[in-house]
Amino acid sequence: RTHTVDDVMEYIHEVQQRHREGKELAFAIFVENDMVGRIALHKIDHCRGIAEMATWITAGAQGRGIAHRGGVRAEDLH
Repeated sequence: RTHTVDDVMEYIHEVQQRHREGKELAFAIFVENDMVGRIALHKIDHCRGIAEMATWITAGAQGRGIAHRGGVRAEDLH
């Protein structure tokens, strides 16, 4: 959970570390210049070419297919 600025900074550093290690690719999702979510590929298995995908979408942006479209685009990254 991110309740304070320090929490957010710690989270960002953790995501950056997982990215450097090749364990996660994370992307912010924007609609009309507003961040409405995040999509991440994690538990990346480079040998088998597979990963788990996780998303979160703000309540106001749900139900519009945003997570689905983000997933399709993330799939194209392989």
